[in-house]
Amino acid sequence: MLTIGNDAQFQRFCEFANCEELAGDERYKSNSARVKNRDALILAMQPVMASKTSNEWFTALQKLTIGCGPINSIEQVFNDKHVQERGMIIKMPHDAVGGRSISLVGSPLNFSETPVTYRHAPPILGAHTEEVLQEVLKLQDEEISQLKGQSVI
Repeated sequence: MLTIGNDAQFQRFCEFANCEELAGDERYKSNSARVKNRDALILAMQPVMASKTSNEWFTALQKLTIGCGPINSIEQVFNDKHVQERGMIIKMPHDAVGGRSISLVGSPLNFSETPVTYRHAPPILGAHTEEVLQEVLKLQDEEISQLKGQSVI
């Protein structure tokens, strides 16, 4: 993930990334121009971004004070030392795997007097659809059956 918030950061980024031609392009010289021409800029940036690994970008851009961060896979999240040290990995039984326990990312918040509790695993897709339609929209069983028949739900 890359967040370039001003023109000076864009200039530093382009110098580091060896794409100074982008910094000199009228379509990208100012933040407002980059926003206006975002689709073209994204296309121009794709080969630039593919030229280095996430770690190479992260290390270098941190030093240049350019906002960035990796977008982690689930495996990377669970292997992250901060996630592990903060006790954010929780295990809960889940219907999606027949009630066996799965690893979930817990809350990063730790309160001394009111700790976070976990009562239910995240629901599977559609688990509460009928309940919500009945309670919130006051639909009757026949109306819900009709929506199912029309593949609306």
